[in-house]
Amino acid sequence: MKLTPMFEDAAMENAAEDYQSARRAEQYRIGKRAIYFPAGLKKQYLPLDAIERADRSERIIRAGKCVPVEERRPALLLHTAHTVVPMALEREESADAVLAAIENHRKETE
Repeated sequence: MKLTPMFEDAAMENAAEDYQSARRAEQYRIGKRAIYFPAGLKKQYLPLDAIERADRSERIIRAGKCVPVEERRPALLLHTAHTVVPMALEREESADAVLAAIENHRKETE
């Protein structure tokens, strides 16, 4: 599996090692040093060091024409120096796991 950084200046050494030890949070993986996003047949990673701020958000899923249905699902917005990276999630527990990993990484690197 090919691992590529989301940004050129975000390359990490031993990304494959971190990916192997990462835990699953829905379609994403959370490692000790990065969050791994699906990108077709490869994975892109965003180092936890690159995340300046993480905000909770929600997305609304609408379906049905005759009987409209609307569901609210959790989402995260990860702010970096380059852009804002959205994470669409299905469960609050997954959002909590991502935020906890970011917070733990900040505490470890201080």
